[in-house]
Amino acid sequence: MADGGIDFIKEDEILNFQEWCPFEERVNKVYETLEGYKTIYAPCVTSDDFRMPLYRPKVVHLNIWCGFGHINIMRKHFGVGLFFQKSGDKVMTTGPYSIDYSVICKLVNLLGCDFAHIGMVGSYLNDSVSSIEARIKALGNTIPSFSCGATPEHVSKLVDMFGTDIMITSGGYINGHKKGISCAVREFRKKSDEYL
Repeated sequence: MADGGIDFIKEDEILNFQEWCPFEERVNKVYETLEGYKTIYAPCVTSDDFRMPLYRPKVVHLNIWCGFGHINIMRKHFGVGLFFQKSGDKVMTTGPYSIDYSVICKLVNLLGCDFAHIGMVGSYLNDSVSSIEARIKALGNTIPSFSCGATPEHVSKLVDMFGTDIMITSGGYINGHKKGISCAVREFRKKSDEYL
């Protein structure tokens, strides 16, 4: 990914601490591998059971299920950048006693998150443009992140709809590309460079 010119790598929101891939060992190895690159790496710290590795993360990835208290602790006591992930939010944001996701976006902004997953338009997750606009407004100065089926073709569409102050993250397209990961990243890089 770094060889292809990627800006940001976040671990999957359910990776966390696995016996076969211990948090500290994994994070330290990734930082060693990324030495010399400008890539930002955000390890997943959704669970309470983690220890800061030797290479202290500058940005961490937190899922909604870690709880707002955990997010607050990460901001106040560790001073790291925060990427907020919404996966699993439908339990709270649908049904007769639901909370609109834009309200959660407001809380995420008040907690000081730097990036927040807000959904996607025109892919397997297909939120309405009006709901995305409400979420972006609620996020204030938190950078909105689009994902869930993002491809290079979504770059111009999302920029045309929501401007350039956005992040687009892609897992499946990049990792499943038939010509390899670096090629997939270069395709995204080419599309995004058109707006620089």
